[in-house]
Amino acid sequence: MHSLERFALAKNDLNGHILPSLFNNTQSIKQISLMNNSLSGPVPHNLGSLPKLEFLYLGYNNLSSIVPPTIYNMSRMQWLYLAHNNFAGSIPTNQSFSLPLLKILVLEQNNFVGPIPPGLAACKNFEILTLAQLFCGRRSNMVGSTTTSHRSFLGSK
Repeated sequence: MHSLERFALAKNDLNGHILPSLFNNTQSIKQISLMNNSLSGPVPHNLGSLPKLEFLYLGYNNLSSIVPPTIYNMSRMQWLYLAHNNFAGSIPTNQSFSLPLLKILVLEQNNFVGPIPPGLAACKNFEILTLAQLFCGRRSNMVGSTTTSHRSFLGSK
């Protein structure tokens, strides 16, 4: 699977955990879509070390725990869709949040705590931010400071 670029198993009634070994030897992968299944447990840490990953769709599952911090520090990531899961913890608010090519970030319907990462303001291609019913903590005032943001959806529980 070394030359695999797209891994798409959305809407396949999959259940159980995402096996960390599933993405071993997939250094060329650009897109992972496991949306709309019944996957549970944590996201494998090795997803954050896939050097060419641009699109990660894990929404509408039962994934939990924290999102591996390396996911928020991927130089090619453009779409990060983690909505409608049970993720908890905080999103890094320091230099470890670096997604320079990020266009779309969808995190709604999770259990994150803490402020919205100020690092989002550095995403020059940013278009959509969806955080409805997401954060238990305070919202930072970075929202609205990104000049390229077309839509921003904020809601509260």
